[in-house]
Amino acid sequence: MNKLLSVLIFFLSFNLSATELVNKSNVINVGTVHSLALNSHQSLTIYLPESYGNGDDNFPVMYVIDGDRYFLNAITYQKTLTWQSKAPEFIVVGINIDKNKRRELLGNKSLEFIDIFQTQIINYIDKTYRTTEKRMYFGWEMAGGFALDLFAKRPNLIDAYFLASSTHFTQERIDRVETVLKSKKTIPELFYYTLGSVEGWSLESHERLSEVFTDINKVGYQWEFYLSPNDDHYSTPLDTF
Repeated sequence: MNKLLSVLIFFLSFNLSATELVNKSNVINVGTVHSLALNSHQSLTIYLPESYGNGDDNFPVMYVIDGDRYFLNAITYQKTLTWQSKAPEFIVVGINIDKNKRRELLGNKSLEFIDIFQTQIINYIDKTYRTTEKRMYFGWEMAGGFALDLFAKRPNLIDAYFLASSTHFTQERIDRVETVLKSKKTIPELFYYTLGSVEGWSLESHERLSEVFTDINKVGYQWEFYLSPNDDHYSTPLDTF
């Protein structure tokens, strides 16, 4: 089976899964989260796993930046693997950022957006749903660069990062990550990031980050950089999930 046919089959099954989820009413649309400081809007879409309504268990949460694109990927991944206990069930929170504000929020106003992420979004989810203290983060492109700011400014907030085709791994951001790693602060348990081999414009910065992780052999975390020989800027999220 060639790769193109495999991708087509994947997306056909993906669409069927999404329809099933909506029909089961497991997807809940939440009103806009407004930030007075930034005067911008983000909407949330929340998925509760199937067993959420069957008891009083608490669940880990995956926060997906650009939820309008990647929200269903996180759901499909766990639905594919939970039935064989290869992955835990988890709540998925898609953070849908206004496309006209995305570059600003994930770039020069990332510090303000970190405050929104913690105080308005994460706090809301923790107060409203049965969550554990385990939090995961998925980000693509600029949301990957933003993840370095989040890692450095709130090292205890996220337990596992999953990044695809990240951009804006600036030296300043990498330096801040290095400072945190050298400190005595508690840091995330896992940092996983991918890049397509054709993305030469980002390779050097990814390798610089890998050097920092390699040089600082801190106990208590795992990291991996996967350079895919087959993926490009838009297909790496499939491998990352």
